[in-house]
Amino acid sequence: MKRKWLIKPYTDQVHYLSQELGICAVTAHLLLNRGIDSVEKAQRFLNGEYSHSHPPELLPDMEKAIMRISTALANKESITIYGDYDVDGQTAVALLVEVLRSLAADPDLIHYYIPNRMVEGYGLHCDALKNISQVSSLVITVDCGIASIEAARYARSLGLDLIITDHHEPGSELPEAIAVINPKRSDSRYPFPYLAGVGVAFKLVQALGSLYGKDYRHWLDLVALGTVADLVPLVDENRIFVKLGLQQLENTASLGLKALAQICALKAPYKAADLGFKLGPRLNAVGRMGESQRGVELLLSSDWQHAQRMAEILDQENRLRQQTESDILAEAVAMIETNGWHQDPVIVAASEHWHPGVIGIVASRIVERYYRPTIIIAIENGIGRGSARSIAGFNLYTGLSQVKHLLLEFGGHEMAAGLSVAAENITLLRQAFSKVVSSSLKPEDFVPKLQIDCEVDISEMTPQLLAELALLEPYGMGNPTPVLKVTGSVISTRAMGADGEHLRCQIQDSFGHIIEAVGFGMYQAMQEENARERLSFAVYPQPGYYDSHSVELVVRDFRAEPESDNYITDWMFKRFPWQLPRQFDQVSHWHNAFGNIPGLSEYNVYNIIDCRNVWDKIGKLKKILDPSKRVMIYAASPARVLNLCRQLRIAIPNGYSFIGFEHELLTQSERAELVTLLTQKRIRWVVTTGIWQSKHQWDQVVVCDPFCEPGLWYNLCDQVSDGGELVLLYGKEDCNWMQCKIRANFPDREDLARFYLALTRKGQTELTYEQVAALAQPLALGECVETMLDIFTELGLIAKNEQSVKIMPKPACKLDLTSSVRYNNGIIKRKQYLTYLQDCLERGFIDGLKSENSCN
Repeated sequence: MKRKWLIKPYTDQVHYLSQELGICAVTAHLLLNRGIDSVEKAQRFLNGEYSHSHPPELLPDMEKAIMRISTALANKESITIYGDYDVDGQTAVALLVEVLRSLAADPDLIHYYIPNRMVEGYGLHCDALKNISQVSSLVITVDCGIASIEAARYARSLGLDLIITDHHEPGSELPEAIAVINPKRSDSRYPFPYLAGVGVAFKLVQALGSLYGKDYRHWLDLVALGTVADLVPLVDENRIFVKLGLQQLENTASLGLKALAQICALKAPYKAADLGFKLGPRLNAVGRMGESQRGVELLLSSDWQHAQRMAEILDQENRLRQQTESDILAEAVAMIETNGWHQDPVIVAASEHWHPGVIGIVASRIVERYYRPTIIIAIENGIGRGSARSIAGFNLYTGLSQVKHLLLEFGGHEMAAGLSVAAENITLLRQAFSKVVSSSLKPEDFVPKLQIDCEVDISEMTPQLLAELALLEPYGMGNPTPVLKVTGSVISTRAMGADGEHLRCQIQDSFGHIIEAVGFGMYQAMQEENARERLSFAVYPQPGYYDSHSVELVVRDFRAEPESDNYITDWMFKRFPWQLPRQFDQVSHWHNAFGNIPGLSEYNVYNIIDCRNVWDKIGKLKKILDPSKRVMIYAASPARVLNLCRQLRIAIPNGYSFIGFEHELLTQSERAELVTLLTQKRIRWVVTTGIWQSKHQWDQVVVCDPFCEPGLWYNLCDQVSDGGELVLLYGKEDCNWMQCKIRANFPDREDLARFYLALTRKGQTELTYEQVAALAQPLALGECVETMLDIFTELGLIAKNEQSVKIMPKPACKLDLTSSVRYNNGIIKRKQYLTYLQDCLERGFIDGLKSENSCN
């Protein structure tokens, strides 16, 4: 989908921050965009240290929790860690189990429990608590429990002590427990409320470390993984945990993480994206498919072979999850397209065949595809369990509140939610929710947005910038990967990947700086893009693939941005690829009179630059032509003029702004516009067929094609300014092309015989002009059909009318071709043109001109 670009404005603080910190202006701009507007904040952000983390005792009930845990450890009580089935929950469980087992007199006293997503669902469950009470006297929740009011009361009735650690929004009533540790409690003094569940668990671990004189930061890799996977903002303390956790992962104490990183083929230094897109999904997969215990088993593994086996199982589960997700997505898209729901303000799709564990991912994919609030529902036994995802500007939780009379239950937040609904109410839900969404959003809200940090020049993409961007990592929620805008032409493209779907290209800006870029899944889109001479790219810089010391760009999006609207941009942008009439392929100077040809002595004195047979014409033109001068460039036909103009506007830095074209097929309005553009000096280079009497003197005249009429040559020479340059840039390939055009347009005896045979082969007495053209095409005689028909008419072999060609009876005696005036004129032209064409490649052609014209 085309996205609306939102570019953040430049501020005067950029220069100040850049100077004070000694960093690139781009980096300063990125910091300001993230709300870091002082030197102190910037230094803390760029150089976050473990000592900057907040004191755990600021969290509510932390002291109560530590006292109860220390008592349990001292009394050798059995403790069960109760967690959620997602990555945040699994890592939090593994963290607390590892720490408490290291403190317990007997590690076997520390247990864990994770509910089955498919059977039990999220949160504390009374049946599970009852079973736990048979073996443990203390339960510590991680990443859950804050909303489990009834379950907490039930635990108390069982004599089971409960410590809740959670990061979800508390309700008006807190559960009855020994301690409820949550940074979002209204009475919390904790300065950072956006910890993940594993982050809250780690604060408990920090407090235990203070009590027992232990340092547990070697488990920060688990904290980093859960934090990134739970999509909490990577700012403040979360940023510290993830940054240090990524470093710790390189020497992890967890055999499970080591095995998982190995099976994902990860290499240090690790990035937050490795956690979010490689490790996290494999742990999440077992939770989604109903076996989240396996994830914790892997993380707690103390045997390398066992860890490897479990990592392989998780990898297989992830492949199954991916396939299941792909199948459901395909079915959902087909259902949506068939019913036209993608045109509605909201998408609600349901099926009895869908796995409830992956519908959240599918909902996200549907939002990416159609940019509509989306609910995907898996139906079982008449009850639909749904996952909802939203778009910017629409609060999903508030919207669902307005249709809650149709729901059995729901919960969530602004961008994501879960719900259950009776199957018979799904249609009513779609209708009612559509009204809610349409009343809240405007048409422009359904256009996806791309936030761009700032616009930069390619010259600013330096290794220093890469080094500074590395200090901004880790990227994620709250600290997104920077997106920069660069503008330039695409001077080369090639496909990458097994299916050729990825793009590698070179971008050149208006100053001539060139940089490599890659765009994943963008090759076809670039092939369909007309405006390659001026595109804007939303990019992120990274080390070069082939040279890590260089910089290349990762393209997120691109779009055309023509600066002006005139006949040139109309042809180059809107009308390309051209559907050109046949006359655009005709060699222009063959059929135009040049009037009286003056003597050579009347010409100005100029310099001749002989570049005939140069392999790279465009590259040579970039070197020898001056963008600030008036330049006329000759090409032989209107079609070749258009193609050469397009190539130059792409290849010459800033060429789109000063290169235009002219040929004899321009309309009156186009020609008038050209005159205006030249008068206003908005156009300095003109590609032309050369028969134009421009009334200008040009600093440089370039002959890119050979020619067959001396009149054209003299016309071009006559327009070189005194002291200017005449550049010859055609070669053997161009002469071969012209030779083919001559032979195709001026038929000889053999050509005429072949064509006449084709006309008469089937014995038809009358043919339409379409049939005649079809017979000429495979004989490579399509361009001279009219000439040949005229010759045959002169000879009495055919008779023409407006609709068809009538084949006349064969004459009794052999015809004399030379009796046809049209044939004789054509043969004369053919011989003259071919002879002159041969001269064009001779060295003496230039030498003779120099000596005759006294040129330097």
